[in-house]
Amino acid sequence: MSPKIPKKLAKDVEAIIDKGLEKAFLPMQKGNKIYIGNIVIQNQNNKFFVTECNSGQKLGITNFKHSALALAKNHLLNRTRKQSIMQLDAELTKHHMDGVFYRNTIKQAKNESTVFAAETRLDITKVKTQQCIKEIERHIFQ
Repeated sequence: MSPKIPKKLAKDVEAIIDKGLEKAFLPMQKGNKIYIGNIVIQNQNNKFFVTECNSGQKLGITNFKHSALALAKNHLLNRTRKQSIMQLDAELTKHHMDGVFYRNTIKQAKNESTVFAAETRLDITKVKTQQCIKEIERHIFQ
């Protein structure tokens, strides 16, 4: 039987860990929210809302979690890359939608040349999607 930990001690330890996470900018997920420092990222209807907890300032709305994390880290480190991150998010959204369109075209197409063209364009879209993701990850990990 394991010893019981007093509630006050458990709360104190949790407070210490939370304070340490704020300084390290490590993401911590609780439900549909991700906390990084004093930034909260909330997933609502497949959109990610990035907000500063202390002031309630809305930093942005993104379509992908990667972009939201980059936006949060950008704000925490006082960088001025928001426009670049939002542009990458829009580009990633475009490539994602292109991929959906090309996959559907491949499924529905009746002739070989249409399938071939859609497969080629899908391959190009996959490469461009990966390039966008790598660029966004550069914003997160630098």
